Amino acid sequence: MAQLDRSHKESAKTQDVLSMNYFLHSGKYRPALFGGAIMLTVLLGIYGCSKETSKPAVAPPERTVASQPINPDPSPKASSPPTQPAIRRRRVQRRDPLATYSNPAYRISLRYPKNYVLREGNQASLTWPGSGSVLTDFIKPGAVTLAAIELPGDLYLKKNLTAAFVNLSVNSNLTDSECARFASPDPSLPGIDSPSKVKIGVLEFDEMEDLTGQAAKRSDARYYHVFRNGVCYEFALGLGMVGDGTADGKTQINNHDVFRKLETVLSTARINSVALPKSEIPPDSRSNPHPSASPSVPSTTSE
Repeated sequence: MAQLDRSHKESAKTQDVLSMNYFLHSGKYRPALFGGAIMLTVLLGIYGCSKETSKPAVAPPERTVASQPINPDPSPKASSPPTQPAIRRRRVQRRDPLATYSNPAYRISLRYPKNYVLREGNQASLTWPGSGSVLTDFIKPGAVTLAAIELPGDLYLKKNLTAAFVNLSVNSNLTDSECARFASPDPSLPGIDSPSKVKIGVLEFDEMEDLTGQAAKRSDARYYHVFRNGVCYEFALGLGMVGDGTADGKTQINNHDVFRKLETVLSTARINSVALPKSEIPPDSRSNPHPSASPSVPSTTSE
């Protein structure tokens, strides 16, 4: 009996296996089988993702990087110094050393280049080359020539210039108004201009120009008068010329350039003013028509 039950169970088991095989290999249920497998795979994936999400995130261990010294450049470049702006050097004009003429008696001084020629006393009375003496231009007698300063001859070699000088004279027999007048040329003549005021250096002068002589031998002089300390001071700037510059292969000078050199000397003139008693002020010519000549006062020179 037991054997019959075992045989019956084995037959039933065999029948279930055959039924399963038929189910698996039957084309009728094959699509359902594949669909179930796919659904099972999806459910397993969702379950796995939810399980992983529920786990706390574990931070990865920090990596400790040892700080290493930075190796300097084995061949460092030399640092160039900061560029400085170019320095503009001021050009200094070289000047000739100067000498000084001074006359304490008349409180006057002049400065001039040392290569110029200073003449004093009797030697200060100059002459125009071939034209006679250089005269003063006061309207009254009593003139005293103190000094003359001449340009050196090498400044006008091969030129038609024969003389260039500054002549200093004084006259104590003139009033202030008379000092402003000149003996020549006569301003009453046609074509002659009246004296003009001009400031050279620190002094203001009355100026008159006198151009005389023939074409072969000419002289050009400018006279400057200033009244100080009861004395009329006269500075004569003179040029002597020969011909028009074409004779003997000589070139014509530029008068303005030469006068500029002479005016540079005149610009250094200084006269120290003093208060004079009324008794020492020269009387006006209307009250003293015959003034006496002023005695000559020696001059001194210092460098």
